[in-house]
Amino acid sequence: MEAAGLSASELARRLGVSTNTVKRWRNGVRPTSEHLIALKEFADSLNLGHMLPLARDRRPRLPGF
Repeated sequence: MEAAGLSASELARRLGVSTNTVKRWRNGVRPTSEHLIALKEFADSLNLGHMLPLARDRRPRLPGF
């Protein structure tokens, strides 16, 4: 939000979610996969996609692999 110069309410409006949803994300609640896709597409449209953290591989690792 800071890099794009947007308030929580403006980001919410552009993504079609409530301001409270954006505030919850900022307080540590994880966005849904649909919201993550929307956030990525929005960040890419502003050439800010590189600032998003990469998703970590959450698959369980098998011993020896």
